Amino acid sequence: EEPKRCATKTPQTLTGHCRQLTTMDPELCSPLEDIDASRFTDLTAPLLPAHQRLYSLSRSASGREQLIEVRVDRHLEAAFAELCRRFLELESSTQQEEDEEEDEEEERQSESDASRAEPVSSHTPTKATCAVLCDRLVWFLRLFRNLCQQNATAQSHLFGPCSDSCTAGTCTSPAAPRSAAAPIPTTASTGTATATATHTPSLIAKQTQALLLHTSRRVDLRSGAAVVELHQAGLQLFVNGITGNAPVQQFCWSCWWPELLCTLTQVHEGTSFSYSAILLYNLVVNSDGRLRQVGSETTGQKLVAIYVHWLMQPASDGATDAPEFVAFLLQALMGAGCFDSLMTCLHSPAKDPSSFLNESQAALLRALHLKNPRLIEKASVPMLDAWASCGKLLRPLVDRVIAPDAAPLSSADHEGLLLTLQILGEITSVVDPTSDDDILRLSVVDPGYLNASSELLQFLTRYPTHPVVEAKRHVVRFMGNVSYRNRLVQDRLGENGGLLAVLNNCLIQDSNPFIREWAVIAIRNLCEEHEANQQVVAALRPQQLDQKTEAELAVMGMSASLDPATGKIRIKQDPHLRKPPSAATSP
Repeated sequence: EEPKRCATKTPQTLTGHCRQLTTMDPELCSPLEDIDASRFTDLTAPLLPAHQRLYSLSRSASGREQLIEVRVDRHLEAAFAELCRRFLELESSTQQEEDEEEDEEEERQSESDASRAEPVSSHTPTKATCAVLCDRLVWFLRLFRNLCQQNATAQSHLFGPCSDSCTAGTCTSPAAPRSAAAPIPTTASTGTATATATHTPSLIAKQTQALLLHTSRRVDLRSGAAVVELHQAGLQLFVNGITGNAPVQQFCWSCWWPELLCTLTQVHEGTSFSYSAILLYNLVVNSDGRLRQVGSETTGQKLVAIYVHWLMQPASDGATDAPEFVAFLLQALMGAGCFDSLMTCLHSPAKDPSSFLNESQAALLRALHLKNPRLIEKASVPMLDAWASCGKLLRPLVDRVIAPDAAPLSSADHEGLLLTLQILGEITSVVDPTSDDDILRLSVVDPGYLNASSELLQFLTRYPTHPVVEAKRHVVRFMGNVSYRNRLVQDRLGENGGLLAVLNNCLIQDSNPFIREWAVIAIRNLCEEHEANQQVVAALRPQQLDQKTEAELAVMGMSASLDPATGKIRIKQDPHLRKPPSAATSP
């Protein structure tokens, strides 16, 4: 069980508070020594049990609340800032020494083998010190990360606006916690947060940002595991510090955009890149203004292009959540009305010059398709518009299929055509079929869309071995959904041959599973309360037998004919037809 909250007055010292917690928790019954924050900066001395106990307390909900009450961040921020300063200075000197060693190595390689000797690295002690500093900093970052976990008060303490005296490190008294809902200065024109002279990031937030800006340029193939772990710990703190806290997100956006967020994308290590995607998603997901800022500004569009390109790469170890969060980010951007601008910014010459879409645009369609409309109680107008805008791709893609002497579709066009048809089929299955406003807003009744789908279905019916023949079931599904109780669509598909094309696909096809079932539903919707389409179906009569059937009947000594009055087939024995020789007869 978690330790119960103390009913007595909160002690003024951190040591006394931790002792009080210890007496309340049976699992933390050992006495704690006095906590000296300056001991964190002594790299030659190990951390005492009292220091380690802080991390243990931060892992429980009640422990976090009581540590936040005594403002443990205020007690430790000076030591954290000092460690950050020393780490950055040592890293700078280490980088300079590594560059000098590279120059010396080049000189040694130009000498003879006899005179070549392996020198002892002059900055080995410096590297060892950096490793210890990394370990201490990771401890701090994970402690602060735990404090911010689902705790709006800690998030406001560490990442909300702070007075200049606090950021300078002079505010040491345990001030009253800022409310998570406290207003943040905003501009009247844009409504975005502004960092004024009296409201700046806290000291911990500023130092962590400096660490991330540095480690983003150091995390590469040559960096050690300690630097990678430090970078990931900083990202985890930032993600926990803003999640679910709209005022803090608004303030941090003004401090981190665009420099920090763009710098983080320079790290291609799988887990770190995943965390950066999660961070950007949490910053913008609850704000249409920030989403539109990312989708419309050149810097934001370049950032999106980087994430889309990375989304197409094979997933690396430890980055299993990254593709999902990148997809979530793209879906949020498209839900804010940025689909057209994203498709434009992702436009670049494809590998195949004849291709209409490139791989990045196909990946964007894939992200749009992953947004399951059935999980949305009421889709927003921008998202519906994004799905409808996807239909604009249908006409040029269909033309590349049905054009005379058309070249085979590129992989991006092939995938784009299938995704476009699937998206149209899905969105038309969730909008209100009886609402003309929804249908017209989606533009799916546009003659261009309906004609393109009808022409594609007729073409693929005539050429059943075409490489994109699998698209037939998606076309039939779209036709069936969009025609449900919609007179305009029923008229259009009855006139352009779409109804007859659907009738020709009421059979089982291995290349198109369930196409017969979709065709039956489509015929039902096309003919419901539509007399003209019903008459078309009723007037259908067999025209002739196919040659394959006639040949099989002839082998059996039979012939078939059509009754012109009833349209029925009559089969009879024909003595003039010779039966095949028996299989037992010798040649």
